This record gives sequence, C-alpha cells and structure tokens, in this order.
Amino acid sequence: MASIRSRTNADGSTVYRALIRRKGHYACATFDTREQADNWGDAMEKRIAESLSIEGGEITLASSVVDLLNKYVKEVTPTKRGAKSERYALNMYIERFRALDKTLANFGARDLEAIMHARIKGNADYPAVNPATVRREFGMLSGAFAHAMKKWHLPLSVNPCSRIDRPKANPHRTRRVSDAERNSVCLSLGWDQRSRPTTRAQRVAWAFCFALETAMRRGEILRADWSQYDEAARRLHIPLSKNGDARNVPISARARALLDLMGARQSGAIVGVVEATFSNMWNVAKKGKAWEDLHFHDARHEATTRFAKLVPTVLHLQKITGHRDLKSLLIYFNPEADELAGLLDGPALKLAA
Repeated sequence: MASIRSRTNADGSTVYRALIRRKGHYACATFDTREQADNWGDAMEKRIAESLSIEGGEITLASSVVDLLNKYVKEVTPTKRGAKSERYALNMYIERFRALDKTLANFGARDLEAIMHARIKGNADYPAVNPATVRREFGMLSGAFAHAMKKWHLPLSVNPCSRIDRPKANPHRTRRVSDAERNSVCLSLGWDQRSRPTTRAQRVAWAFCFALETAMRRGEILRADWSQYDEAARRLHIPLSKNGDARNVPISARARALLDLMGARQSGAIVGVVEATFSNMWNVAKKGKAWEDLHFHDARHEATTRFAKLVPTVLHLQKITGHRDLKSLLIYFNPEADELAGLLDGPALKLAA
C-alpha cells in the first residue's frame, strides 16, 4: 500500500504526501486531505494489480516536476554509463522535496534555490552534504529539464537550473603520491610488491601501483580484460573511457612487470574485484593512516606529472592519459616549484642573445 506522510506548511496548513513504490513502479503526489491521499493510493494499487502503468505519459506544463523526473529516470537514465548514481540521486530528490510536486508551469528558480540550500544545510532527517555533491546533482536535474525541452518538446522558455547560481566547484586537487606512500598503501593492504597478488586486498594494492605506472582511472583498471592486453605491442586497449573515447594505454617496462606478477595470462578481468568491494577495501585500508586524505584518483595526477618529464611534447602526454583537451590535462599536471626550478637550470634552456 502507499506510504503517506503528513507535512505542516509555514502557514500552519497540513498536506499529505503519498508515495508508492512496488514491482518496478513508482509514483507520488500531494493532497490536502488524508482521505484524498488514501483514495489515490488505492487507485494506484489497483492499476498495478491490473498491470497498468502509474507513471505519467506526455510531459506538459500541467505535469509535475516529479512526472518529468520519473519519465526521465525510466526512459533516459538507463541509457547512461552513470545510470546507477543518477537513478539514486534523482529518486532521492523525488522522495524528499515536495516542491517537485508543483506543476512545471509553477515551478521555478526559487524552488530550486530552496532545494539547493536544504541539501547543503541538512536537517534532523537528512545530513548536510558537500556543495560539490549538490553541484553534481543539479547537473543531473538540469540534464532532465534540457532533455524534456529538446526531445519531449516541453514548452519552457528557459531551463530553470540555468537561472540559479550553483555552488562553486571545489579547487582541483594537487595531491601528489610519494614512493613512501605507495609502500604504505601496499603494506596496509598486505602486499609486498614482489609476489603475485592473490587476495582481493592485495589486488587493490596492485591496481594502485598499476595506476601510478599507467595514469589509468580506477574504473578503466577494474574493467580491463586480459583479452585487451597485447603484450607484443606493449599496449592495453580501453574500448570505452570516461570521455566516451577508446584509447590504447602504452605499457612501460614497470607496468609490464606488474602485469607479469599476476601470473599466467587468463581470460576475464585482470584485477577481478568489483567496484563496491574495491572502494570499501580502499577506504578501510586508509582509515587512521597518515595517508588518509589520499584518493585513488590521485595516482592519475601523480603519473601524469611524472610522465610530463619523460615525454618530448604535450601531445605525447595527451595520448598517454587520454585527455581530449589541454585544459583538462593541466588539471592533472601538478609539479612542485622545485621541480620546475630544476628544469630552468637544465641544459635544454636557451636564452635569446
């Protein structure tokens, strides 16, 4: 049956929000009386029992924002690589914020601002979140409105998300990874860096070392398959990277040595640890350690910065890391001032007479 909660408005009036989630169906609505909410819930239960849809059809200005988001989550989100996180975020917004029950004709920037501040400040029921998290979530909301306007011909004059100032993005990380920290990571995960990594924890450590030698992203490493590794050509093929492109990762002697430690070539995933388990083991390993602030992705920063000293041009570096443009690449190039000073003292510098 439908879940019904009462809410008290600022003017003292009470409304009833009914929510039903059953057998893959989801819908919610707000009513002025409990009786209306109960009747709606009964009607929805009957439709589900008769195998009828309870979601809205065509999206118009008379539809609610919830109708739009439900349709988007059902039809568009599954086509995305980040479907799981987007589905979770948008469903969370649908469940928590009654302002989304408004019709699209009456919903606007003020409603979005109120939702944004509520997410950042939190309340007794839901904890506060980082502004960067809200920024990502609002990117998803904006994408839903943009899709509805372009593909479903929703007659909005402007995307409401474009009319508010979103939280500022966090400064780009410049965290480097020292050799001592690399050793500490491996020690915490029980790997000696010389023998074959057999446990899942040891394979997490191996993946971190491999990221330092290849500048690969965590997801790319976890999805890498032995069939994609061409030992003779010294490359690991990535069919689909984060930016949607395929690329070949050059395998250095150090990276090859790590692959050799895995033992005999076999079919299937190289690492063989699923994402959720991998993340949990990484977070447990670093808890309370001196390197607790270290992110796995910092290995990509470190590798990019080191590679920049070895390759002849920025184009070579861009090919290795897979960045589409120089601006994105520069985010990952984080040399220390003393390293740059050493380059200025080098023989390659020629001053004009």
